[in-house]
Amino acid sequence: MPRPASAISVPYLLLGIWLSVLCASSVTADQLKLNWSSYQFSGDYGRDSERKTNTEVNQLTLQYRQRQWQLEVSQAYLQQSGPRLVLVDEYVDEDGYNVQQFEEQHQQRRGFGDPSVKLSYLWPAAGSALRRREAHWRFSGRLKLPLMDEDEGFSNGRREGFVSLQRSQRFTHAMISVSVGRHWRSARQQAPNNTRNYLKAAAMVFPRRDLGLGASLYIKQASSGQTQIARSLSLNGLWRINGRWQLNGLYGIGLSDVVSDDVLGLTLSYRWRL
Repeated sequence: MPRPASAISVPYLLLGIWLSVLCASSVTADQLKLNWSSYQFSGDYGRDSERKTNTEVNQLTLQYRQRQWQLEVSQAYLQQSGPRLVLVDEYVDEDGYNVQQFEEQHQQRRGFGDPSVKLSYLWPAAGSALRRREAHWRFSGRLKLPLMDEDEGFSNGRREGFVSLQRSQRFTHAMISVSVGRHWRSARQQAPNNTRNYLKAAAMVFPRRDLGLGASLYIKQASSGQTQIARSLSLNGLWRINGRWQLNGLYGIGLSDVVSDDVLGLTLSYRWRL
């Protein structure tokens, strides 16, 4: 059932309340950071059709960081064109079974995705006597809230959660990190939970203090409706323009049919201390 239009304003109301609380507690805050990200995905996702699905994602993320805690609120707007399975007929047959018939159609659609909230904890804290050789652990949890209209936007109507544990090590001119995590979805009729584990390994070198070049590998367990493990490889770069602005970029390729064939992304960040 489509959600009422008023539901679309809920994440912005929550964001406004969160900003008010944040301003009131700015005495203990470390910094605020605003990210604008744009990604272009393209792929056939294992279909026999030669037509590819092209997806553009533009996302705003507001991040609030203290010494050990970090809170993020994200909202994405998506545009997509390509083949899509569309329900064209549904009926009950003579034996009493519900029958659904789908047809592949070329469609264009756009809309807001579900907002998400992420909370992270860093240990040891930056500047702590326990933090030797720039090594630390980060525990993160993210919740995607199914607030958008399933017909008009890109919501699947299911709550989704992510938890991850990351180990990072910083050297003089390099950094490596390994993350393990778990992703689950709330169950719906004809849609199982599909809980999956994932792994990400990344490395980056810094030829200059303001410039970084690296690569990352992402592997995710196959869901109950898939036979392939999701695998992708990406090349990453960052440029610290100055003390406030930073530009990140990536180019990735899919190593299995269940992910996009390629992705190109840019993220522009602005931060300020409170």
